Amino acid sequence: MMQKYITRSLIFLFTLFLYSTQTALCAEQTPEQFVREFYQWYFDADSGSIRADNKNEIYTYVEKNLVKHIRENRNDISYFTKTGNAAYGWDEKVPIVNKSIQMDDDTFTVPVLLKSKSDNVHVIVLVKRKNASYLVIKIIDKYPHS
Repeated sequence: MMQKYITRSLIFLFTLFLYSTQTALCAEQTPEQFVREFYQWYFDADSGSIRADNKNEIYTYVEKNLVKHIRENRNDISYFTKTGNAAYGWDEKVPIVNKSIQMDDDTFTVPVLLKSKSDNVHVIVLVKRKNASYLVIKIIDKYPHS
């Protein structure tokens, strides 16, 4: 009887271990998912009276030195969309994120299409893996717009 109890306990623990390992592996975020999540946050956060790049939540998505640079070199063009914010009404709150390219062990380029009422804006987002997540380290305008 004791043998049966120990066997069942070991099977249960082994099953629990396999399940938790599989869940952890599946839960790892991809660069594409991260960029999509960032732009969803950005469009929601930038729709109020305070610009998204002035909100502390930006540090969840963007590298600290880049935020500092953006805040110190402010102009009428949004760093994250490469457009004048007032002129663009974004048709889609969800950007079209294409497959990323891995540049090295922890840096990825992610092509993104942002659709507005008057134009399609293509940007390339560079993200760096930090622990279990990512941070935006640079956004490049893919010119000319199409």
